[in-house]
Amino acid sequence: MILAGITAAATLRLTLSSDAASKYSSDSNKQLQSTALGLVKKIRELVDSYNKRDRELMADYQTNYLASRTTERQGIRDQYEKNLKEANNSTVGDYKEKLLAESKAVRAELQRRLPERLHRPNLTKIYDKPSIVLEIQIIADDLELLSKSLPDS
Repeated sequence: MILAGITAAATLRLTLSSDAASKYSSDSNKQLQSTALGLVKKIRELVDSYNKRDRELMADYQTNYLASRTTERQGIRDQYEKNLKEANNSTVGDYKEKLLAESKAVRAELQRRLPERLHRPNLTKIYDKPSIVLEIQIIADDLELLSKSLPDS
């Protein structure tokens, strides 16, 4: 019974990943590269937005921290950390909602077309469940590298 459940789950996962990759399987390498680089641009815009927010929060924190009494500084620091965590979670949530599925599908198709030596299986976990903005940046870098590795044909 357990083995049947595991087999069914594995089959479903394989079917889902092949369906995702097949979305781009009829595209030429040029088209796939263009799609991947467009996705990279969207991901980087999301990361840039977070970085801008991070700089704003840091500037506010520094201004408030220096202008406050020593006894008030821990509360200011705690608020800064809370705001930074909310900004991170919001950015990661936006990525998961809007770009995660496409990122995984494009990566799957790129990997299907590229030699095994260019695959980086250690990044699968990051693609599946990014938790910080730095991991989203890593995904953008990986997609760009893979797409630029495609032959022109």
